[in-house]
Amino acid sequence: MSVQGITLNQTTTALTVGQTITLSPVFSPANASIIGGTWSSSNQFVATVSNGTVTAQSAGSSTIRLRLFWMRWSMELTSCGGIPT
Repeated sequence: MSVQGITLNQTTTALTVGQTITLSPVFSPANASIIGGTWSSSNQFVATVSNGTVTAQSAGSSTIRLRLFWMRWSMELTSCGGIPT
């Protein structure tokens, strides 16, 4: 089924250094899917992303993006200092 819309499962979040979160696209209609896509972080020093898994590296802010073809979706991440317990 062809995709009519995509959103990310989260649009903002806050993490402690070392914590991870997994982002995933939500397709519309629900039975549509796309294989592939490119994930990126606007600030690799604050957060890295690999296949949708985001890891907070240091305190600061970063925009995590998913790009599929000509379309782009993003979420804002704030990373707080400290080590998670």
